[in-house]
Amino acid sequence: LNHDQKLDAGDAVQAFSEIVTGQLGHGHFIIFADDAIFQNRFLTGDNRTLAVNMAKWLKQGSYYQL
Repeated sequence: LNHDQKLDAGDAVQAFSEIVTGQLGHGHFIIFADDAIFQNRFLTGDNRTLAVNMAKWLKQGSYYQL
């Protein structure tokens, strides 16, 4: 993570999640690198809170339908 293109002591080695959000016209979008956090066995605690908050955020643009 220090941009030297090699793994050094102290560099993070865990998995990273990627989520991108945006708006296009009157709509909103969310892109996930992995949707596993929304599988039933993982849909608890913070993952559930994230899912609810995302649904509320996406609904903001729902008055226009494709």
